[in-house]
Formats: sequence, structure tokens, C-alpha cells
Amino acid sequence: MKKVIKSTLLALNYGMAVAVCLLLIISNQIAIFEKALIGIGVISFGMLLRRVINWVFPEHTSPS
Repeated sequence: MKKVIKSTLLALNYGMAVAVCLLLIISNQIAIFEKALIGIGVISFGMLLRRVINWVFPEHTSPS
């Protein structure tokens, strides 16, 4: 069950990052410098969220 929750949260995280970046690409009302800053912020936040999700739901690997 934890794996399903983790996978769902990661999928939502990636989907939101892609959606925001695509909206920035098609937006005509925001300057290119502001688009770059927002895009970098969204990607950085997504990476941070991925680390938090992996910290909260660690992979349980058996020793070999």
C-alpha cells in the first residue's frame, strides 16, 4: 500500500512540474527572465518534494 501511495505522490509531483513548465512555455504575458526563474523554482521544488517523499517512504531492500 505504501508503494502505491509513494508512486501516486511522485506521479502527481512530476505531472505538476511538467504542467507548470508547459504553461510557462505557452504563456505570452510573462517575460523570458521571469519564466526562467519560475521554471527553475518549480523544478527545484519538485526535486525537494521527491526527496521528502523518498525520505518518508524509503525503499525496503533486503540484504543480499
